[in-house]
Amino acid sequence: MNKTKRFAINALILSATSFLMTSVNMSFTVYISGKIGASGVGLYQLIMSVYRLCVTFATGGIGLASSRLVSEEMAMNSHKGAVKAVKMCLFYALTLSLSAGALMLFFSEHIAEKILCDMRTLVPLRILSFSLPALSAGSVISGYFTAVRKVSKNSAVLLFEQYIKISLSVYLLGHFAKDSLESACTALVLSGTVAEGLSCIISGILYYCDLKKRRNTPSSAEGTDIFSRMINIAVPVALSSYLRSGLSTIEQMMIPFGLKKYGHSENEALAEYGIIGGMVMPVMMFPAVLITSFSGLLVTEISALRAVGERQKINMIFSYIFRYTMLFSIAVSGILCAFGGDIAIKIYGESRAAAFVKLLSPLVSVMYLDSVTDSMLKGLNLQKNHMRYNIIDSAVSILLTAFLLPAIGIGGYIIVITVSETLNFFLSFRCLLKETGFMPPIYDGIIKPILAISLSVLIMRIFTRFIPLSTLSLVITVFITVLIYIVLSVLLGSLTRDDLTFLKEKLR
Repeated sequence: MNKTKRFAINALILSATSFLMTSVNMSFTVYISGKIGASGVGLYQLIMSVYRLCVTFATGGIGLASSRLVSEEMAMNSHKGAVKAVKMCLFYALTLSLSAGALMLFFSEHIAEKILCDMRTLVPLRILSFSLPALSAGSVISGYFTAVRKVSKNSAVLLFEQYIKISLSVYLLGHFAKDSLESACTALVLSGTVAEGLSCIISGILYYCDLKKRRNTPSSAEGTDIFSRMINIAVPVALSSYLRSGLSTIEQMMIPFGLKKYGHSENEALAEYGIIGGMVMPVMMFPAVLITSFSGLLVTEISALRAVGERQKINMIFSYIFRYTMLFSIAVSGILCAFGGDIAIKIYGESRAAAFVKLLSPLVSVMYLDSVTDSMLKGLNLQKNHMRYNIIDSAVSILLTAFLLPAIGIGGYIIVITVSETLNFFLSFRCLLKETGFMPPIYDGIIKPILAISLSVLIMRIFTRFIPLSTLSLVITVFITVLIYIVLSVLLGSLTRDDLTFLKEKLR
């Protein structure tokens, strides 16, 4: 099986897995919002903002280092070097994660009382501290399987983890977490911690089995300078991630505070925060599973091509990915603009979520292409640039949050999201264009798809204007809109026969 075909198959596996997981997560989010309400979702998001910061400290860029090092060693036919890289990455990961977990446990009371100003977060924070070592070690093994192009194993582990997490959450929420938001959030984080530990054990077993199969694989000499290469990848990413994640956490904690200064009560502020972070963004990012599924694979593929000097192939890959990403993301943006409100109402029954989905829908193309751009930069060893742009983005977001939310409330948060996503994309994409010399096809890659989706949604809006949209009719409407968009894209020349032939050949 050639490498391109293997990449395509792995992307399809990850797409299917991500689609299934995201669908289940969306359903689970609806279940949670029904159980604990928008204010409960906001409290849970607040807890997770601190946890995400601790995860950043626990992982320290080691997932990327594992994936990059293993892919480079495999490209040089050094199986021994790949194994050595995983061992070093595991030692690094466990050292960081045990330290981060201990600090999180020790300072949990201070964080809950002085920083989050809500003692209901104390017990959930303490529980989450125990998940960090398992998560960090699991990211190393996941990087290994991505690098050796066995993403089906990662997919199986993720599905298992989600099954345990959701099943346990439903059980605990139904039997032991009926009294308060604190007990509900405790049930959710306990379920996640147990699932994380079990998935790490399964990952370790799969990794051991894979090593046994490769025991007699011919290998060149053991890779050299692996430790220094690991440090050169992980440490810059870690330091930048620490700063960026810290700024991001400060921003997230400032949002409910800013909304309270605007005049909202504590529950109202948490509810507004929960609607944006826990309801609107999942709807907007749900279709992105078809983009993000192969974004992670791009890191290893581009890294391997870079290791052997295949610059021309890198540019060819980016050319196709840019066009496919724009075709897809512009379609999603148009559909959310036209039907996103109806979709949000059907999912959550929340009119404010519907309004925010439609308002933020133009950002979808920027967010999706930014995800792919970030993966390309990491594969080209430009992760320092990527992290620098994230830090700039976070710093600007904090300043805007501090000034806008107390002044204009949730409208200020919408402005912050828009400026943040646009700025991050602009900086990253400009860097990538400078590195590759690629010139994006504005007319064929952007203008024609916008015209195609505009006509598609206009046609369907005319047909459905006087028809109340049930859940089934909404699904059918979106499906027909996509079909019309594909036909118009072919007629306008933004989707050509060569594109379809290219994809067909790579999947043979």
